[in-house]
Amino acid sequence: MRFIDVRDLAEWTIRLAEQRITGMFKAGSPALPITMREMLAAIAQGVRADAELVWVPTALPEGE
Repeated sequence: MRFIDVRDLAEWTIRLAEQRITGMFKAGSPALPITMREMLAAIAQGVRADAELVWVPTALPEGE
Protein backbone atom coordinates (compact mmCIF):
# COMPACT_ATOMS: atom_id res chain seq x y z
CA MET A 1 0.00 0.00 0.00
CA ARG A 2 1.18 3.52 -0.71
CA PHE A 3 -0.34 6.58 0.84
CA ILE A 4 0.11 10.32 1.03
CA ASP A 5 -1.11 12.82 3.59
CA VAL A 6 -4.02 14.74 2.10
CA ARG A 7 -2.62 18.00 3.53
CA ASP A 8 0.66 17.47 1.67
CA LEU A 9 -1.21 16.66 -1.54
CA ALA A 10 -3.42 19.75 -1.17
CA GLU A 11 -0.43 22.04 -0.53
CA TRP A 12 1.41 20.62 -3.54
CA THR A 13 -1.66 20.97 -5.77
CA ILE A 14 -2.23 24.57 -4.72
CA ARG A 15 1.44 25.42 -5.26
CA LEU A 16 1.28 24.02 -8.81
CA ALA A 17 -1.93 25.95 -9.55
CA GLU A 18 -0.49 29.21 -8.20
CA GLN A 19 2.59 28.79 -10.37
CA ARG A 20 0.42 27.81 -13.35
CA ILE A 21 2.31 24.55 -13.77
CA THR A 22 0.40 22.06 -15.89
CA GLY A 23 0.97 18.50 -16.90
CA MET A 24 0.43 14.97 -15.68
CA PHE A 25 1.82 14.07 -12.27
CA LYS A 26 1.99 10.93 -10.21
CA ALA A 27 1.44 11.71 -6.54
CA GLY A 28 2.36 9.12 -3.95
CA SER A 29 4.55 8.53 -0.98
CA PRO A 30 8.30 8.43 -1.59
CA ALA A 31 8.79 5.61 0.92
CA LEU A 32 8.65 1.95 0.08
CA PRO A 33 5.15 0.47 0.18
CA ILE A 34 4.02 -1.05 3.47
CA THR A 35 1.33 -3.58 4.24
CA MET A 36 -1.91 -2.76 6.03
CA ARG A 37 -0.71 -4.92 8.96
CA GLU A 38 2.54 -2.94 9.23
CA MET A 39 0.71 0.39 9.11
CA LEU A 40 -1.86 -0.60 11.75
CA ALA A 41 0.84 -2.06 14.02
CA ALA A 42 2.84 1.17 13.76
CA ILE A 43 -0.25 3.24 14.60
CA ALA A 44 -1.00 1.02 17.62
CA GLN A 45 2.59 1.39 18.79
CA GLY A 46 2.50 5.15 18.26
CA VAL A 47 -0.60 5.58 20.41
CA ARG A 48 0.56 2.96 22.90
CA ALA A 49 -2.49 0.76 22.29
CA ASP A 50 -2.51 -2.92 23.08
CA ALA A 51 -4.43 -3.66 19.90
CA GLU A 52 -5.23 -7.10 18.61
CA LEU A 53 -5.53 -7.11 14.83
CA VAL A 54 -8.24 -9.51 13.67
CA TRP A 55 -8.44 -10.27 9.96
CA VAL A 56 -11.82 -11.25 8.56
CA PRO A 57 -12.59 -12.87 5.23
CA THR A 58 -13.55 -10.50 2.44
CA ALA A 59 -16.40 -12.76 1.30
CA LEU A 60 -19.25 -14.15 3.34
CA PRO A 61 -19.47 -17.92 3.67
CA GLU A 62 -21.89 -19.55 1.24
CA GLY A 63 -25.52 -19.30 2.32
CA GLU A 64 -25.22 -16.06 4.30
